[in-house]
Amino acid sequence: MSERRLEVLVEIVRGLRDKNPQLFVPDEAAFVAAVRERYPDQGATPEVLIDGYGRPFVYRKSPDLSSFRLYSLGPDGIDQNGGADDAPARGSSTTIR
Repeated sequence: MSERRLEVLVEIVRGLRDKNPQLFVPDEAAFVAAVRERYPDQGATPEVLIDGYGRPFVYRKSPDLSSFRLYSLGPDGIDQNGGADDAPARGSSTTIR
């Protein structure tokens, strides 16, 4: 379930980039706003933003703004920057270009 939700969130970010080519990686506020726009009937925290452990997914832009990371904190709920038991969006990598 979490993997599919992550893929949906990646699609939303890519959709934001398609609408505005100058905005290579949207900030977190734009990302969350786009999710809410896509799921208006789900209130302030659409279900797709929540991982299989009941916590929000982590969304981070890279310092050079060339990519973003999207991952679950995993079963322990500790942010290990996408490593250890954190669940990445794509195989073993949390970085998406």
